Amino acid sequence: MSGRVEAGRCLGAARSPGWPPHPVAAGLRTPSALVGMGRLDSRTPSAAWAAGQLPGARVLWHGDGQGAYLAQGVSRLRAACLRRKVHDYLVNGVLPKAGTFCQGELAG
Repeated sequence: MSGRVEAGRCLGAARSPGWPPHPVAAGLRTPSALVGMGRLDSRTPSAAWAAGQLPGARVLWHGDGQGAYLAQGVSRLRAACLRRKVHDYLVNGVLPKAGTFCQGELAG
């Protein structure tokens, strides 16, 4: 059990989510989306589900956790796989190939 669940129990919060997941209302004209998900991120399953609800969405798995994109910093703007793939999408509109995985690059 996570600390957040334990704190919620002490405050009398219900165990079920207050806003449970529901299907995304995305139309055929929805632009593509890039969803980055870290292998070490405890929230990854819900992000994977959300990406599956968006037509044309692409999932970019990486070996680091939350905040990896920002933690890699400006000095690694085009050097780190994650930052390179995200920038290619944001600047040029190019999604990475399906199944792309960026190794963890924060350690070391």
